[in-house]
Amino acid sequence: MGIISNSDRDDSIHIQSNRIEGGSYGIQLYGGGTNTSDQENSLIIEGNHISNVYSVGIYLAYQNAPIIRNNVIDLGNNSSTYGIYLYYVYDDARITKTKSVQTIKIHMEFMLTILMQAIQAKL
Repeated sequence: MGIISNSDRDDSIHIQSNRIEGGSYGIQLYGGGTNTSDQENSLIIEGNHISNVYSVGIYLAYQNAPIIRNNVIDLGNNSSTYGIYLYYVYDDARITKTKSVQTIKIHMEFMLTILMQAIQAKL
């Protein structure tokens, strides 16, 4: 069972130091839509260990400037799973110091800007 929030606006969320194993999604957060007033703000996802999910490790939609840092994503043997899936994510999304046990797929759709640094695959 993962951490899920669907189709509403939740601001100032800090998801930290969790061990998430199995299920469809590790972390799945949806804002309310593409309008600025509907996007979620001040999201930080850090220090989590996500393993053996069968759809997506971290899925974010309708977010404004989320920070994803210092996480470990272990997808097991499922090569069709996305490690990180970003959909309508705005204003300097940051993915830093996130590690994966195997090569992961990162999907980015309708993005404005993103900073990615120190992404390590195949530890």
